[in-house]
Amino acid sequence: AKELNMYVIFGMTEKVSEHDSLYNTSVFLGPSGIIGKYHKINLWEGGNEHLCWKKGKDTCVFDSPFGKVGLMICIDMHYWLGPELAKEGANFFNLTVFVSAVENESNELD
Repeated sequence: AKELNMYVIFGMTEKVSEHDSLYNTSVFLGPSGIIGKYHKINLWEGGNEHLCWKKGKDTCVFDSPFGKVGLMICIDMHYWLGPELAKEGANFFNLTVFVSAVENESNELD
């Protein structure tokens, strides 16, 4: 990001060493380094996310040259988080997701 003077948002598993916990994390990176991070608040109840990751606590809205950016991860979009980020002033939203598909004859992703 520094070399190309750009902004990047990506997802990763982050280990927070203070309490040795893993979080599903969205990272907002700019030319000068990390602008902010968001730990997923709404873990997917239909999966086993709670076995890997700890639930985040705080919403995140960050300033950028193009406005305020709110971060969400996957299932967050089905809960209260989007409207809350808008109340906190977010002009742009980034939703980091992982979508998987099982190969079959009617694969809608083809």
